[in-house]
Amino acid sequence: MSNINEFYEYSGRLFALLYNIFPQPKSLHVYHIADLIDTKETAEIIKTKSEKVVYTVKWLYKYGYISLDITHTGSFNDIFLRKKHYIS
Repeated sequence: MSNINEFYEYSGRLFALLYNIFPQPKSLHVYHIADLIDTKETAEIIKTKSEKVVYTVKWLYKYGYISLDITHTGSFNDIFLRKKHYIS
């Protein structure tokens, strides 16, 4: 899958997780967004997917689509959709 398609996939997963609870914040880990819970993928694939999720979340944060507290452990605390980008 291309980088842009992975970006769209991870963005879509994140938005789906946050859409139903808007405006409540949520704490998430990269494993929730990359669907890596109970996976049998290799460590290298997990690492690559996790990094792409982090970069996707950081981009969405930088350009104002989401608000959050970024940690360095792959966790995102108090993450929520920004109202100006919320589509009902």
